[in-house]
Amino acid sequence: MLPFFSHKKKFVTALMLIFFIGVCPFLFSQDNPEQLIKNSEQANSFWLWNFLGHLHPLAVHFPVSLLLFASILELFTLKNFNSKLRPGINLLVFAGALSAIISAILGLLQSRTGDYGKNILAIHQWTGIGTALLGASSLFILSRAQKIKSGNLVKTYRAVIFFTAIAVSVAGHFGASLTHGSDYLTETLPWSKDYNPAPVTNIDFASFKNDSAKLSKNEELELNIQVRAILAHNCYKCHGSEKVKGELRLDRKDMIFKGGEHGVVVIPGDVTGSEMVKRITLPIGHKKAMPSKEKRLS
Repeated sequence: MLPFFSHKKKFVTALMLIFFIGVCPFLFSQDNPEQLIKNSEQANSFWLWNFLGHLHPLAVHFPVSLLLFASILELFTLKNFNSKLRPGINLLVFAGALSAIISAILGLLQSRTGDYGKNILAIHQWTGIGTALLGASSLFILSRAQKIKSGNLVKTYRAVIFFTAIAVSVAGHFGASLTHGSDYLTETLPWSKDYNPAPVTNIDFASFKNDSAKLSKNEELELNIQVRAILAHNCYKCHGSEKVKGELRLDRKDMIFKGGEHGVVVIPGDVTGSEMVKRITLPIGHKKAMPSKEKRLS
């Protein structure tokens, strides 16, 4: 038995205090995730919350890996609960539960400072909180099962830890959907409707400035399909219905012409004067270049 299990009450109490002190103020101070988004400007007034919130993508990988690994190792102890793997599993469950609670708190901080769609954000938020609760419950039940040598508690612990593994996987999936878009997996599958491997060809936007030629109906339809494909593949992750950075959505025609928090991005008839065109033609590495993260249209 690991040393910290001899003080299980202190550790479990500490975990629960961290959870309730860190999470409950967010849950009871806001009506819903949409309200969290509306109050992002208020959260931005204190730099420390922004800094801690941005640590969420770093911290969230710990509960995912630790709790999943613990559940996998647990499969190898089904015939012998007190196998030689038990000390390692105990440590993984403890570290996984602690990191899940910390990640949930950091995630709530980040949700106040980011531009995220409310539906996926709500799912990710509650599955993350659920994972933290399940992780802490797994640790408590595990410690009790080892102390009183109860077979029923062992079965309960295993059910909870396996369910925790499922919960953290679901939370991780929706977290990735917030960051990379809901098609972050399907866009790589050739049989998926989201699959789009074709590279975008080089376009000289300046050459269209004085071009007065009209397109045929078929050409308009083909151009519309190609433009939507480019936007879906490169822009919807940050400017779609699920994540709206800068209050700019590019998944609907009316939203494109409406623009975002910095004004209009597309000026009909003025290619070189449109902010959207300026952003996608900026050199790589420029802080205002789009798409960001070194991914450029070619």
